[in-house]
Amino acid sequence: MTRAFDFGTTEHVGVLKGLGLPRRFTAIGKDTLWSDSAGFGFLQPAAQLEDAHWIGSALERDGVKVAKDAVFRLRVPAGRQRVTLSATPMSGDSVTATIADQKLIITKQQSTAEVVIDGGKDLDLTLGDWAILRWMTVVPEKP
Repeated sequence: MTRAFDFGTTEHVGVLKGLGLPRRFTAIGKDTLWSDSAGFGFLQPAAQLEDAHWIGSALERDGVKVAKDAVFRLRVPAGRQRVTLSATPMSGDSVTATIADQKLIITKQQSTAEVVIDGGKDLDLTLGDWAILRWMTVVPEKP
């Protein structure tokens, strides 16, 4: 099961293409808190919404500004999963995100990073500094 999250407002939600039928990402606002039934959410409300109105892409246009200690928890399906994260560093040229003890380095020049993890549990995404989360996908690895 593929999971796709678009951080920001419900007004600008991206569409996931290339993995079966196109479908909308799940919108994640700054106040989307962890829900065991939904299987995703921030442990505490995020700092604020960001909107780069000059960007045409619904997926890249907006985001959620998160503090260094913010945690986004998600239930990851069992098996090997490819996690792709898009974010914008706010302090300096890069930010390090961590999920399942794997590090993703996001820079101002390379705003996406990916890593393969073992799923089957709830995992926490954390960032090493202030950043704007844009979007994230969790896609099963093909055997």
